[in-house]
Amino acid sequence: MTFEKNRLNDFASLLAGSGMDPEFVQNEIYLSKIRKHWENIIGSLIVNQTEVEGIKNGHLMVKVSHSVYQQELLFSEKKIIARLNEILGKNIITKIKFINGIIKKYNVKKKETREKKSISKEENEKFDALLKQEKDEKTRQKLKELLQYL
Repeated sequence: MTFEKNRLNDFASLLAGSGMDPEFVQNEIYLSKIRKHWENIIGSLIVNQTEVEGIKNGHLMVKVSHSVYQQELLFSEKKIIARLNEILGKNIITKIKFINGIIKKYNVKKKETREKKSISKEENEKFDALLKQEKDEKTRQKLKELLQYL
């Protein structure tokens, strides 16, 4: 157990050293999972009327095209939260904030508004070395998933 904690601490140190905020990276992973399953969670009839915006302090921000859809989603909020947390494997989402707004075409990637930080070749090699040391397949998959955001 201590060895695994040390490797995770090494990984966190590498993230911090590369200028990446670990909380931001974790939220991006959660958002990726939510967006991947969003249609299955809320249904194909309403999915194109919504856009998952972000997570802040356990609140999922969802843009909705019209108040009628917003009302429909509010009725199902507890059920949606339960499904989201089931998919995330943790009780991450505590509330959903539905915001009226204009929805872009569904599945069109949102233009990056933040400056992407890239890691150096040396840091990337360190991450690869840490991955090779990990024997637990589930942990290795989580780390690989995390690396997608670097």
